Amino acid sequence: MDLQAILAELKRSTDTFGPFIREQAERIPDRPALKFEDGTVTYGAYNQAVNRLAAVLAGAGVTPGTPVAILCLNSPLFLAALGAVAKCGAVGALINTHVTGAGLAYVLRASGATVGLCDAHALTGLAGVAGEHPVRFFADAPAGEALPPGVRPLAAHVPAGEAPEPNIPD
Repeated sequence: MDLQAILAELKRSTDTFGPFIREQAERIPDRPALKFEDGTVTYGAYNQAVNRLAAVLAGAGVTPGTPVAILCLNSPLFLAALGAVAKCGAVGALINTHVTGAGLAYVLRASGATVGLCDAHALTGLAGVAGEHPVRFFADAPAGEALPPGVRPLAAHVPAGEAPEPNIPD
């Protein structure tokens, strides 16, 4: 393997993360894309998770250039959110999960986002700043968990089965 040739090709490439995920899923769908704790996610499964989140974002009005707040611990959800944002041509506003209170409200307002994705870990912080920012979150939280105002359950909005491949912008 010629590392210099690979790096040179990457520098010439105009591909973005969204097309890369799709191409890997087409080429090597059963190979591991992510390993996290005790689990493994294949490229095919990762691409489908990304497409389902992209469908949620598109349904919420996300278009190319739209900021999307991502408030998740480092996890497969975080990586799927990054891929979904890329496939929508949107801009990921990565929010530090350690920021709370007035700082969290400020960062959410400053992000320019009106839509966001979060995990259950973020719910306490979001409850503390409810009504102080414009972001409406989709939360990956256990069924029946109480959600703060402005937070919707992600599972209720994710399309069942395979989601279509988004029209990835150049």
